[in-house]
This record gives sequence, C-alpha cells and structure tokens, in this order.
Amino acid sequence: MTGQATNKWCGQKINVNYNGDHHGHDDIDLSLAAWNKLGMVEKTRIQGTWSKVA
Repeated sequence: MTGQATNKWCGQKINVNYNGDHHGHDDIDLSLAAWNKLGMVEKTRIQGTWSKVA
C-alpha cells in the first residue's frame, strides 16, 4: 500500500437522498450505519440520489 489513492473518487464526500430523507457528507462507499440513518434496513440495491460535495 502506497498511501496514495489511485482512484480519483477515493475519499470524496457526497450528499445522499433516499425516500425523502437526507444524509450529508458521507464517503462514496457508504456504511450500513449511514443507510440506517436514512431509514434503510434492506441489504439490497436501492434507488436514491446523490451529489458530490464541492
């Protein structure tokens, strides 16, 4: 491991909207805890929206 990200999306933050709820400034690879805050309890693919934090 070099310590340098090779993927330009690594470490980027996003705002996530799901089912009318908003959870902001998460890593793109969202944790289960972040989805739980949005009320998502399923472990499947979901339809939501997101935008990159500037």
